[in-house]
Amino acid sequence: MDVVVRLLGAVGWEVEVEVSFATGGERGSIDVLGYHPATASLVVGEVKSVVPDAQATVFLLDRKARVAPELARRRGLHVRRVSRVLFVGDDKTARRRIARHAALWAAALPVRGRSVTAWLRNPGDPPISGLLFLPRPSGAASWDAVRVRRVRARATRRRGPSTERDGSP
Repeated sequence: MDVVVRLLGAVGWEVEVEVSFATGGERGSIDVLGYHPATASLVVGEVKSVVPDAQATVFLLDRKARVAPELARRRGLHVRRVSRVLFVGDDKTARRRIARHAALWAAALPVRGRSVTAWLRNPGDPPISGLLFLPRPSGAASWDAVRVRRVRARATRRRGPSTERDGSP
């Protein structure tokens, strides 16, 4: 998840991680919620080392994208567009699982690779639904060796998403 937070932060996004929600009977948390102030764009990111269930992943990402604008409004943010991106650790197993359901992924998340990265650098219309394979962090033998630290944001009112990992101002 750290790779995604650094990537978004480097190109001008304000980022929160593990943003929990309970709205309209739906409960869960968004792995990465990014807000791009210059374009009023919101990106809902799901971060996976591998994708065990394609249909469930698409369903959850769609649900999170539906509730994200309300979460942003509660934070005082003006949102013009919402995009969704599945970030997947790049290894043979992840690529094989994505390839196994290629038609599903092409329909659900048609924007890939450099096109996702280009949109993240300069978000605009239309919003995207994309999939981006992430390079393994240096020093990690495999994605399984990468420990993902889950962080819950403090329940405080802020002007925008924080880039702080521990929730402190």
